[in-house]
Order: sequence, then structure tokens, then C-alpha cells
Amino acid sequence: MSTQDQLEQFVADLTGCQDSLFAFILSQLPQPHQARDVLQETNLVLWRKREEFEPGTNFQAWAMSIAQFQVRAAWRDMRRESGRLMFDDAMLGVISASVGERMDSFAQYRDALRSCISKLSDDQREIIRKRYESGGSVQSIAQTLGRSANAVSITLHRVRKVLSDCVRRTMKGPAAS
Repeated sequence: MSTQDQLEQFVADLTGCQDSLFAFILSQLPQPHQARDVLQETNLVLWRKREEFEPGTNFQAWAMSIAQFQVRAAWRDMRRESGRLMFDDAMLGVISASVGERMDSFAQYRDALRSCISKLSDDQREIIRKRYESGGSVQSIAQTLGRSANAVSITLHRVRKVLSDCVRRTMKGPAAS
């Protein structure tokens, strides 16, 4: 892989994990503006250390570990500025581990949901897209499709049930099949 390709992949990985990084950081800080600041600092550190990342390894895990250091630095600065007792590094480690486990679980759930959505019929995917991607109401979907709101609600209920069952089976793994 050329240097340019590696740089492009790094940027793709970095931009692809921004939502997860922000959620991870926000879960450990009291204010959203603090989380945004720490995310920005994390991005700067990631950029500076980009040559230390080994392509082919888990970028998000690497980024999260750097974010954790930045969160600890933010807490240290807040302790210093306020003079009040706040979480120590051990407590932040416990919080971080808990958040990390939940993030992994969420990622698995998201991947399972994407896989299950891809198995829906075109009509089912379209009604889900109209309802959730564009934030459409049942009423507006009914008008668009020329159906009653009740019919759209029933269809959405059935599709959600199919997705729920599929995600449950997928999360259990091949043994459940």
C-alpha cells in the first residue's frame, strides 16, 4: 500500500469513527462542550501519531485508547482548575472499561441490524427508510404510498418484528440457526 493510500485509509478510518469517539468521550465527561473539546484534542493526537498506527489492526480500538488518555487529561485539568475532588484515574478506568464493553456490544448490534435490513424486501426497506432515515411520520408515508395510516402502522410493526427476530438470531450466532 502506497503512502498516499495509507494516508487516505487513515483519514477514512478517522472520519468513520467520529461518532463512536464522541459518544465514548461524552459518556465520561459532564458537559457536551467538554466532550467536543476532548474529541478535537484526540483527533490532533491521532493525526500526530498516525505513523504509529499499524494498518490492518483495529483503528477504533487504537483511537479509543488515545481518547481515554485525553479524557483523563481533561479530568486532571478540571481537578486542578476547580480544586474539588473528582474521579481519580482508577475510577475513570472502571468507567472507561464499562463504556468500551457497551460500545463493542452496540457495534455488534448495529452490524447485525444492517445485515438484517439488507435481507428485507425492497418494499420493506423502503418503508423503514422513509420512516427512520428521513424522520417521516406514518401519516406522511401513508399519503406517499396511497395507503391508510393504519395499514402503514401495521406494516411497520411487522417489519420491526422481522428485524427484531433477525437481530436476536444474528446476535446469538451460528449456533442459534
